[in-house]
Amino acid sequence: MSIYLRHDEIKPGKLIRVMSRETNEIAPALIVSFEDMTPQRGDFVRVMDTDGETYLMNTLYLERWK
Repeated sequence: MSIYLRHDEIKPGKLIRVMSRETNEIAPALIVSFEDMTPQRGDFVRVMDTDGETYLMNTLYLERWK
């Protein structure tokens, strides 16, 4: 089983793993919304981590929270 989410699993409210920008540790985050990006750059989602910080992530590298 892959650690990355399949395309059909990517939706708002899904819990994923991210690297915390404050502590540099693995932390949970929620997918908040999809972002419109150009096809050359790929698909991105906006996520919110446990510190309340939001940022963009490439959908190719979204890891499952176990």
